[in-house]
Amino acid sequence: MSDDKSRTRFLVGVVLALIGVAVISIVVSIVGVPKKVTAGALVACGVWAVGPPLWFLCEFAYLRPTDEREYAQFVYAQDLAKNLWAGVGVLLAVALFGRP
Repeated sequence: MSDDKSRTRFLVGVVLALIGVAVISIVVSIVGVPKKVTAGALVACGVWAVGPPLWFLCEFAYLRPTDEREYAQFVYAQDLAKNLWAGVGVLLAVALFGRP
C-alpha cells in the first residue's frame, strides 16, 4: 500500500510541475513577451517565485513518507521539482526583464 501511495505522490508532483510549465508556455506564446513590464507580469513572477516553494514546504511538513526508501525517493523527486522550478523561474525572469 505504501508503494502505491509513493507512486501517487510522485505522479501528482510531476503532473503539477508539467501543468505549471504548460500554463507558463501557453501564456507566453499567446500573450507574447511584453515590451513593458506590467503589474500582471510582476504578479505572475511573484506567484511563481513563492507558490512552488510553499508547496514543497507543505509537502515536506505534512506528506513526507516515513519509510526510509520512500523518503529517499521523495527527496529525489523534490530535488527534481526544485530544479525544474528554478529553471522555469530563470526563463520567466529573462523573458520579462532580460531586455536592454
